[in-house]
Amino acid sequence: MAANALGRHLALAGFMGARKTTLGRDAARLLGRPFVDLDAAIQQHSGSTIAELFERGEGAFREIEERVAGEVLASPVPAVIALGGGAVLSEATRALLRERALTVLLDVDVDTAWGRVGGSRRPLADDRESFGRLYAERKPVYEEVADARTTETEGIVLAAGGVRVETGSLQRLGELVPGDGPVEVVSDARVAGIHGMDAQLALGARARATHELAPGEQAKTVESIEALW
Repeated sequence: MAANALGRHLALAGFMGARKTTLGRDAARLLGRPFVDLDAAIQQHSGSTIAELFERGEGAFREIEERVAGEVLASPVPAVIALGGGAVLSEATRALLRERALTVLLDVDVDTAWGRVGGSRRPLADDRESFGRLYAERKPVYEEVADARTTETEGIVLAAGGVRVETGSLQRLGELVPGDGPVEVVSDARVAGIHGMDAQLALGARARATHELAPGEQAKTVESIEALW
């Protein structure tokens, strides 16, 4: 599991209607990175629209998608990449994501997704029943590739820096903190009183020490870091 997107691509995965392009463009602006919409790159590469490519057969489209995804992920310049909904079906693409990117899953439930794109010109969004089946089929693959998950731009930016904001993340702290070396926990007294024991239990034998800082903005200084060092 990738810990952050420092020096790596930041890839956004998710079903149709998850707003990968919209949120990805916003996240790229905030992070000062180039933005790549994979579907747009495919259209530029092929000279055809996504709908036209699908008319020639989904298999042929997936081959082009895999090839273009490989080219985008091979770039040495870290970018924010909005993947097509089915891009992660390719094992080759999943391998490249593990190697070269932090992948953030943009969560969306099937009803919300259908409300956003159902009945549109998208090739796989013209029938509610088949749309629901496709959602169920792809969900395990999205879960497999996800290094983090969110529903909003702020969550994408936090994930890029290795900050996790999701239900249950405290209980998974031992899994989420990279490596297997000792860990020291830093918080203010109020947070430590509420969550400190859970954090230590989750870290287990890795929890070596705890440190308290003053509450509020006054602790967010270089001097506080120096004191910890």
